[in-house]
Amino acid sequence: MGFRWYKGRFLSDWEYSSVLKQESIDFWFSFGLLIPTVILGLIGYNYSTFAMWTGIIIGLILGIFLNRLMIILGVIGIIVLIIIGVKSSKSKKHYFTNTKVNFRINPSTTAEIKSIIKAGDEVFFLGDSVVNNDNIWYKVSYNYQDGWVNKKLLIEK
Repeated sequence: MGFRWYKGRFLSDWEYSSVLKQESIDFWFSFGLLIPTVILGLIGYNYSTFAMWTGIIIGLILGIFLNRLMIILGVIGIIVLIIIGVKSSKSKKHYFTNTKVNFRINPSTTAEIKSIIKAGDEVFFLGDSVVNNDNIWYKVSYNYQDGWVNKKLLIEK
């Protein structure tokens, strides 16, 4: 029976193989935690910040408590989120810009501009609107970011 130096101490061959087996299990457990977290988070990210964090939390729960059943439950979770996402995306209003539009942090013409939306680009109405100085501002999602756009510059489709 031989001994090996491993992480600051000598281990017998039997102990060493047990340690390697446990490290392999730990690796696959952490990998099993990562897969549903990332997948469900990315699926939710397409719909809203809330859905993204919900997907991440559900993925963590699946990975931690149900690691051995992760694939089956992960698939079920993905299907449920896709169904919810499809229903919520159908209820979202889609708008297109009719000209170059300033995508702002707050609903005001003096607010900082996040980016400029090109004419004809699609934005998604997130449900919030504000009236400010006789302008109606819609909170929209564009390129996975939330911001504000003047309603006059949008065409509903």
